[in-house]
Formats: sequence, C-alpha cells, structure tokens
Amino acid sequence: MICAGLYKVCGQTPVPVFEEPRHKPVFTNNYLRVIQARIMDKDTSLYHIHATPSCFVFVKPANYDNQVLGEGWTHPNNPKGYAWYSSFAAAPAIHRVAARPHDEIFAYDVEILNPFNTTNSNAWSPLSSDTIFIVDKAAGYRIKLSKNNPSFEIKDRGPIVAILLNGPDVRIKSSGSQKSIIKETDYSYLAPNKKHKLELNSEADIEIILFEVK
Repeated sequence: MICAGLYKVCGQTPVPVFEEPRHKPVFTNNYLRVIQARIMDKDTSLYHIHATPSCFVFVKPANYDNQVLGEGWTHPNNPKGYAWYSSFAAAPAIHRVAARPHDEIFAYDVEILNPFNTTNSNAWSPLSSDTIFIVDKAAGYRIKLSKNNPSFEIKDRGPIVAILLNGPDVRIKSSGSQKSIIKETDYSYLAPNKKHKLELNSEADIEIILFEVK
C-alpha cells in the first residue's frame, strides 16, 4: 500500500539507494557498503531511499538540482570535499537528483551496516585531530600530506574507507598485502586491526577523506 501511494505521488516507486542505477555499490562487507554516485549532463536519478546511517562526500563541486518526494526542486551548491554524516534515525530520506547541463554529480555514500566495536568500550579515541565529524557509529577525517608531512600511519583501527580528494595519487601500504596506489576521486578499503601507511607517491600535495566505522 505504501509503495502504491508513493507511485501515485511521483509516478515511480522509490527504490533503495543501492538499487538506483546511478548509485553503484562498489564494495560491501559486514561493516559497510561503499556506493559511488555519478550523474552526468542533465541526467536525473530515480527517486531513491536513504535509510541506513551513512557518511557522504562530494569529490567534485556539486551544483545540482534536488527534489525531496512531495516537494519542489531545490538547487544545492556544495564545494568539492563537502562531507557529512546522516543517521536517518528520525525518518528515511526520499529524493531524486539531477545534474546540470555539461556538469556532473560525483559523490560517495558509505553506509554503516554494522558496528565494529561491539564491546561499548570507552577507550576509543579519534584517529586524528583533523576531524570532520564524530558520531556514535562513525568518524570522518580530512588528512593532508605534503613534503613536510609525507606519510600518515593507521594502526589497529576499525574498518576505514579512504578517498583521495585532491592530488594525483597516493600510495597505500598495508600489512599482509601488497602496496596499492589510488588516483584522485578513487577509494580504497582499509581492513580493521591492521597497519596501513598512506604515503605521497609524487611531489604534489594530497588530501584524503577517511571514514571510519566505530
């Protein structure tokens, strides 16, 4: 009955965000689901539902059109690197988004599926002082590397998604696996309870967004 009612309102039954064709799940495990959202050149997404606690970041400037179900269009304008957390505890969000002509919406939605620390320990502390948010389920950080600060080490933390926001590339060395290199706007999953080292791979400064499951 709810779906039928929603179809009458918008002409399309809203789908979970991970089933919306322009929001592609690119990684999923027990703790999180990484969704890459890309909408280009006047294209419009389906109405979709955000109901799972999520960390978001725009990896390109976001000047786009947004319509919440049952409301009119609005026109958000967010800079590259704008990151936030939404719990959707009060209610799911149902909306659709449209790219402007010759433009693109490019964002990551990291859904928190299950907690990592189930002991409710009070010993947890932030990974870095450069925090974007700290909430009950997750934390977000903005890390900058340069010639004077060429590496950043992560050890014995919860699951982390690393997204290269600015800079040509970054090298990631993880214990028990080969090193990897990710390019600008790409992501990497950093497994919990391991040692990871983020390093400059060139002389250019870089900026990385980290989302950690608590």
